[in-house]
Amino acid sequence: MRMMPSAVFALLALSGATGALAAQHERPIGKETSIPFADHHGLRDWAEGPTDDQFYVQDYRNDWYLVKLSGPCIGNMTALRVAYTTGPGGAFDLFSHVFSTDYPEMTCAVTSITTSLAPPERQKKQKKD
Repeated sequence: MRMMPSAVFALLALSGATGALAAQHERPIGKETSIPFADHHGLRDWAEGPTDDQFYVQDYRNDWYLVKLSGPCIGNMTALRVAYTTGPGGAFDLFSHVFSTDYPEMTCAVTSITTSLAPPERQKKQKKD
């Protein structure tokens, strides 16, 4: 009889810990931030942004960010291979630069990184799945 309450308690504690972890990863949208571990394959995907000087980037946790650049220096992102530098600590942050590997002279500084929802076209695709 004594094992039953202990087992129930253990299950309740485990479910509470899982809920706490899920709640811990929730994040406010539109908050200025940086993306840690970008120098270790921390950025997984990117998509064009709402203007020529913005784009979306997805990190290793599948979270999306809206990145603003110092100018519309990259052009059509779908036709180019895009690369980036990281800041001193390996994060994608305000010390980072974005450039085209095809045209390295097309380099822009990152001026803002904010937490974001997935790009609109990705949100539509997720709803279909």
